[in-house]
Amino acid sequence: MQRCPKCGRTYQDDNQKFCTFDGGRLEQPSASGSAPTVVDLNKTMQAGFPPPPPQQHEPGSTAPIVPPDLNRTVMGGPATPTSEFQSHPTGPTQGPTSSPLQPSATSNSLPPSPVPSQQLPPHAVSMPSQPLGPSSAPLPSANTAPIGKKSSKLPWILGGVAVLLLLGLGAGGVLLWFVTSRAEKSRTGTTINTSRDENANANQSSNNNNTATATASPSPTAVQPPPNSTQFVNTRRNLNSLLTEHYADFSFYYPRSWELDTKAGSEGSSNFVKVERKLPPDFTQENFAVGYYESNGTVEADRPVYPSLVRSFDSKLSATFPEYHKVSEGETKINSISGYEFRFQSVSRGTEKGDITIWGRVVFLPPGTEGDKRGVTLLMLATSVAPELTSIDDVGVRGELPVILNTFKLGQ
Repeated sequence: MQRCPKCGRTYQDDNQKFCTFDGGRLEQPSASGSAPTVVDLNKTMQAGFPPPPPQQHEPGSTAPIVPPDLNRTVMGGPATPTSEFQSHPTGPTQGPTSSPLQPSATSNSLPPSPVPSQQLPPHAVSMPSQPLGPSSAPLPSANTAPIGKKSSKLPWILGGVAVLLLLGLGAGGVLLWFVTSRAEKSRTGTTINTSRDENANANQSSNNNNTATATASPSPTAVQPPPNSTQFVNTRRNLNSLLTEHYADFSFYYPRSWELDTKAGSEGSSNFVKVERKLPPDFTQENFAVGYYESNGTVEADRPVYPSLVRSFDSKLSATFPEYHKVSEGETKINSISGYEFRFQSVSRGTEKGDITIWGRVVFLPPGTEGDKRGVTLLMLATSVAPELTSIDDVGVRGELPVILNTFKLGQ
């Protein structure tokens, strides 16, 4: 027989080690009647919780024998999460709780419970009185406060990112609009300035065509096809040997109503091309022809030879045109190309149209590169048959010749 030194209960089973009521270690009663001194190590874990007073039994009475509660013995094992069990108020119970499980040999091998169930602190938990089966589920305790979910910061982070993205898109749109508007203004301003420059160059060319002297000029401006015009581009095809030897690249536009001389460039011709505006049956109003001369490359290099070139052409023209005389000579420009020219006048009398006055201009244009010898000559003729022309100053300025002069270009 064994006896609990705390509550005084006795147990007949010598294999039982602990009291089923308060968890105390059972011991054999001594022959002298006094219990040996027992040190309970669990006391250090129960500071502040005095043990319950031992129950009194009448002399000669024996405490009821209660089967061991294995569930209470299991409490001495590893701690179980509190969310799986019910909490209950602490304090002494009215009696041992019976277990539906019968004592078995395995109960002797389980470790002792460190804390008696009567002395558990308020936060302690106990096993349910009924064993948990496969279908049983833990129920929340009415005394256990629900644990609130911690609010997440993810929505705030995502919201901040979205706001920053919208601000970035807005700033990018403003920047794109600003750059586009600036580019559009710049392009528009450039177009307007280009148009103004082209108009100024056209007016300057017209004025220079009527001026005897001029200074060095930049390369010709871009050529825009005039309405109702045809382009001529010089090629080596069908040129005679003399013209092939002095070939030069050039192009221009002329009115579609003008006739192209098919004999120009063939054997015996000294002109690459010739176009003419006529009044039927065969009266010249205006014509334009391109020949060649041997240049030194630039106006500066050709200045010493221009007077001799003028004398040579002057002698040939005087033998061809009646009542011929030279009017003037000097530097000039054709579509911003610097050159040198002389002007002359003649009269053809007794024709079907009466006396016809003839005005002419011969222009020498160097290629513009020092050492390049491929210079060209422009021969312009106009007559009083053209109603728009009244003097030598109108040649290349009024009538239809300006279409050619303002589009003439050297090079490919």
